[in-house]
Amino acid sequence: LALDVTRTVPVTVKQGTYASEAAVSGIRAASVKIERPVDVERPGIPGAYPEPIMNDKVKVSGTLSPDFQAKADFADRFLAHTSPPSLVLQWTGALIASTYHHQLTITCPKVYYREAIPGVDGPDIIKGSVAFDAFYDTTNGLVIGTLMSTDTTV
Repeated sequence: LALDVTRTVPVTVKQGTYASEAAVSGIRAASVKIERPVDVERPGIPGAYPEPIMNDKVKVSGTLSPDFQAKADFADRFLAHTSPPSLVLQWTGALIASTYHHQLTITCPKVYYREAIPGVDGPDIIKGSVAFDAFYDTTNGLVIGTLMSTDTTV
């Protein structure tokens, strides 16, 4: 499953202590990749393979494209590699009804930044990319995804 809604819907990014994250400004785009490795080539009756089974842990990773307005947001966390923050990515779309919008929220209770590389291209705002990996948090659990839509059945 690969998720890329950066071209159509703006993203809000928050990070910090789990359940009390603060908004980070200047995020131009975000993408999330959820990998669920399965064994699909198990032996079975020819033409009728058995149901795939998971053969590794779910992996969640992604990339943010921020303006590096405050080095404490990403660069310092990347360099220190301590006290991993919680990261919330929220895409909000059109109004559905009343106060409900189409919305996708990915909450990662514990992330480590693999790369936080700013690019200096002159006097403009410093831009770059920040790659992250989400990990299981023994206190707050796994990555949580919520989707608000007009669908009535699953």
